[in-house]
Amino acid sequence: MSLSDLEERRSRQFIMYFPSVKDRERWRRLARKARMPLSRWIFETVENHLAEDSQAGFAQKSNLIAENRRLQRELEKSEARIRELETEIFKLKNLYFSRPVASLGVGSFDPALLDILKSGNTWSSRDILTALGIDQSDVDAIDIVTNQLYLLLDLGLVQETPSGWRWVG
Repeated sequence: MSLSDLEERRSRQFIMYFPSVKDRERWRRLARKARMPLSRWIFETVENHLAEDSQAGFAQKSNLIAENRRLQRELEKSEARIRELETEIFKLKNLYFSRPVASLGVGSFDPALLDILKSGNTWSSRDILTALGIDQSDVDAIDIVTNQLYLLLDLGLVQETPSGWRWVG
């Protein structure tokens, strides 16, 4: 054996101290039973354990990804349901304005709508619906907002511009 072979073997060497002679002998018996030298048996046992951990980690990661997807879908459904409920609440609070022509002096404008308009910005109808949390496919809710906007227009409190609605009152 050459000197370089000896140095190469030493670079792969590891000395291990067992907690007791009894533990070392137990491992030797297990290695003999497996018909392997003790060093090879230790190495393979550790490698098998690492492979199991890696597979378990992969399975756990797959499970977490699936659970994340399920929770994402559940969250999307919940958010859609919240939008539906917010729209229903808006419609119930503003039921008076669901009729095309409202009489002055009865009912009150939606405070959130007034706050949006009074912010000083010009608001498109779509942006108003979004800010109010209203489902933009709910025709009844859109009619309520539209009726309020036109009543505010008739009162001279808002102005309709090409870019949207603006508070002037």
